[in-house]
Amino acid sequence: MRLKLSFDRPSHLQQEVFQMRNRNFLATSFAAFAMVCGLSLSANAQLVDIVNDSFTDGDRAVTGMSGSDLEAGFFNTSSSAGIESNAATVGLVSGTSGRQIHAYFPTQTLNSAGDTIISSLTFTTPGFVASNATQAEFDAANAAQGGGASIGTIPAGGDDLKIGLFQSVPGLNADITASTGTPNPLLSGLAGYHVELDVEPTTVTNQDLDLRRSDPSTTGRLLATNTGTPSIGSGPDIGYVFQPNTQYTLIQSIMRNAASGLDFEVSFFEAGVQLGSTLLNTDAAPNAFDFGILAIGASSEAFGVSNDAGVADNGIDINNLTIQVDIAETTVVPEPSALALLGLMGCAGLMRRRR
Repeated sequence: MRLKLSFDRPSHLQQEVFQMRNRNFLATSFAAFAMVCGLSLSANAQLVDIVNDSFTDGDRAVTGMSGSDLEAGFFNTSSSAGIESNAATVGLVSGTSGRQIHAYFPTQTLNSAGDTIISSLTFTTPGFVASNATQAEFDAANAAQGGGASIGTIPAGGDDLKIGLFQSVPGLNADITASTGTPNPLLSGLAGYHVELDVEPTTVTNQDLDLRRSDPSTTGRLLATNTGTPSIGSGPDIGYVFQPNTQYTLIQSIMRNAASGLDFEVSFFEAGVQLGSTLLNTDAAPNAFDFGILAIGASSEAFGVSNDAGVADNGIDINNLTIQVDIAETTVVPEPSALALLGLMGCAGLMRRRR
């Protein structure tokens, strides 16, 4: 005997990200009841928060509940100096060095058609942003941080911000390091997808959203190189230019389709207003259906001029990370003892009605 619970899927996934900030009460209550009754769940209910972390406790490395937050753990991916914890933010300290960090959460697997994972990352840029500065402004900002004369020129192309969802392996729930000379084996076999955002001078007018597939490789680095990360789609040309001291949000939706491919929706917001239209794409031959980390990487001199933690103008500040899953249908297979309990509950309900 099978009991099947069906839920209507949301028609606009991006709107749901902003509307569904609390965990789905029905899904949570049903899951708790199922555990008590010994029911086997083959899937979850609709949009449920896995992570909704605004860092209210100021601790980047704690996973669990803290006040209203459903926390993730944030960790170094490339350098021990690449991350900092502030009041209500986690900082990616990139400055004049390209660096990466990652957030760890319970792995979510897209088993069936319609299964979806949505990530929403909100961050604030520092006072210096390469895409919106002159050489003189770079020199002045660098000197203000004690750097003296500029160590080079402001980026003239090729610098970027990368954000994506990837597989996870044991050991990534911790600070790790990786570099060109010392790759990390933990990062060699990870598959996933990321969006590359251009951080360019204002003379560049063709900024778009570039969706890339990260294939397992031997580089031992994550988001630090484009080796093994072919583009599977880009556009639209939304002509964005990163502004200093401005809040941005990148929303990525990945849904398994009926042909066992993955459908992508990517939207980019500046100060709460969407820039351009949504990028829609499909990967017909996915390299991953399970996701357990969100990784972030910034090129050197793209954001900020200092490599020091705890100072201003050293990189981006992350204000919120939300990870949600949306499973179209829940199928419950009761154990024999659970069937008996359900029967008793039904009888009790009938007796109560008679009274």
